[in-house]
Formats: sequence, C-alpha cells, structure tokens
Amino acid sequence: MSNPATHPNLRQLALLAGGDLPWWQRLRWSRHTRQCESCRRELEALSASRDFIGANHASLPAFVDWDRLAGEMRANIQLGLEAGEAIRPREAAPLRLDWRPAFALAALTLVVLTGWYLNVNRRNLYHLPAASVEAGDARIESGPDGLMLTRGGGRMTVMQPAAQAVSYSVNSTGAAMSARTIDTETGQVTISHVYLD
Repeated sequence: MSNPATHPNLRQLALLAGGDLPWWQRLRWSRHTRQCESCRRELEALSASRDFIGANHASLPAFVDWDRLAGEMRANIQLGLEAGEAIRPREAAPLRLDWRPAFALAALTLVVLTGWYLNVNRRNLYHLPAASVEAGDARIESGPDGLMLTRGGGRMTVMQPAAQAVSYSVNSTGAAMSARTIDTETGQVTISHVYLD
C-alpha cells in the first residue's frame, strides 16, 4: 500500500465483504480492489471468514437466543457512545454581553437619585436672603434659624423645631417682620409676626 488515504480501511473492507456499504462506496472500493493486490487479498480473507462462519452456522449452539444477544450488544455499544460523550471535555460557552444588567443598573441609579433629591435638606440648598428691621436698640433679623429679636444684649429666636422657613416679609412701616414656616414632619404652616415699639 503506497498511500493509506487512497486505500479503504479495514472497516470499509469488512462492510464491502458483507455487502453492507452504500452503493457509491461499494462501486468505488470494488474498482479499487480489482486494481490493488494488497486490498484484494484482505477482501478475499474477510470474504473467506464470512463464508466459514456462514457454513458453520449450523454447528452453533441452538439454545443461545441470538436476537437477545444482538440487542444486548446494541445496548452496550450505545452505552459506550454515551459514556464517551460524558467524558469528552465540554466547550465553554462564549461570554455574551446582555443589556439587562445595564438597564437594571440605570433604573437603580435613577431610583437612588430620585430618593436623594426628594429627601435632601432643602434649607441647605435654598437660602432665603436675610432681612432686618431696626428701631432704636431693638433689631429683628431673619436667618436660617428663624426670626431673631435682639434688644439690650438679649436675643430671642421665633422658630418652631423641625421647621423650614418658607418666606419672610417686612411691613410697609418698617417696624414689623413676619415669617411663614412649615413643619417638615407634619406639614403644618405657622405664621409668626414680630413687632417693634
């Protein structure tokens, strides 16, 4: 045999000897064995073995259930094929980028930013301009803590706890100031007026 790729293998020769090859392969390898001496000798040996088994078939034991044995052999072959598949290394699935985690992260970011915006202390973000009214030694000032009355070194602040200033106003005569505040916990609005005499 010069080139093994151009010669049939033992399995193909055995199937050719038994007449079990498809017709196109049977035609190809029959033509080859007519021209190749070594393949023809191998085919003749396989055909002789097949004829010997066929001739001595009568001497095989009659009590053996050949159909059952053939079924068991098929099952063993199938089991061997499945075992070979089980131990074959599996290929890792390619990494696939998905849009769902990015979408979930964007939604979570939106929820966190909305919560921060709704719960931020707005007094620190929006400062009302300070206003003041003076009359003699008394002074009223508006500030982040509320209305502060200062007189003779004493100070009093008019502001409810946990309240946030909404607006301050000074009356036209310049002797009074009022503050409108809202309680952040209850939503109650309080209007305080401070007058100077």
